[in-house]
Amino acid sequence: MQPADPFTLEAQDWRVKIDAACGGLISECRWRGLEILSTAKAGVWPAAAHAGCFPLVPFSNRIRDAAFSFAGNDVSLLVPEFAMPHALHGLGWRSPWTLQNPSAGEVIWTQTNAEGAWPWPYEARQRLAVAGPRLTLTIEIENTGTGPMPAGIGLHPYFPRRPDLEISIRAGGVWQTDASNPGIPTRWSARDPDADIFTGKHPDSVDLDHCFTGWNRTARLDYRDTKLRIDLSANETLSNIIVYCPPDRNVLCLEPVSHVNNAANLSQLDPLQRMDSLEPGQRLSGTMIVSVSSAD
Repeated sequence: MQPADPFTLEAQDWRVKIDAACGGLISECRWRGLEILSTAKAGVWPAAAHAGCFPLVPFSNRIRDAAFSFAGNDVSLLVPEFAMPHALHGLGWRSPWTLQNPSAGEVIWTQTNAEGAWPWPYEARQRLAVAGPRLTLTIEIENTGTGPMPAGIGLHPYFPRRPDLEISIRAGGVWQTDASNPGIPTRWSARDPDADIFTGKHPDSVDLDHCFTGWNRTARLDYRDTKLRIDLSANETLSNIIVYCPPDRNVLCLEPVSHVNNAANLSQLDPLQRMDSLEPGQRLSGTMIVSVSSAD
């Protein structure tokens, strides 16, 4: 199956559409007809869709000024015009992917990088499976080169943001940013790990584009009007979460990631906040689970 062929998985009350050609985007995700992820228009790339879920690979979020050093070598990256001067979200969301023989209840799609925009070769893979009210999405990167490679992964899901939404998520720390340079961390602040980020706050009353650390790898979204509950969880690899909830746009993203923003340029990070270094043949794998329920 070629990258241009979209695929729709329909199984066990789920309908999930994967647009591999457009950045490996999950463009639609519904359970019993209810919108679990915000639905994207057909044939739209992630940067313009602001919906669905796209892969973060081989790094998450921003790298300041699109430059860093690794193993004594200076690296310069391509910069999307809309993100200047920083590199943003890796390469996977701006590259075509290829579906690999999808079957009932499971689909795998891959993307290969032969150096170039990222100066190390790798293969990335997404695997989606549904079982009852649970959707499991795994993202993986493998170093296919002959030397060590820095690597990071994550997932960038957009959830419907409606007036009836209540959110629960806890974290033990947050990277503060400068308002003039959003997304680039300036200092880390501890938080009460038992304090909910959204306690007493509606999404429309906050302004967040921050990376939170020490989260317990669970989050809950309750849509009161439809009695839909979404429980989000992640494995230990995705030990940080970026919360993007701007006040002037109808957008909500809860992004489990393996490292913090600009980790490639930050020293003395906690091990759970760093980028990984993969030896040849080594893989980094992260899993996000979306569990849904409804009182209806």
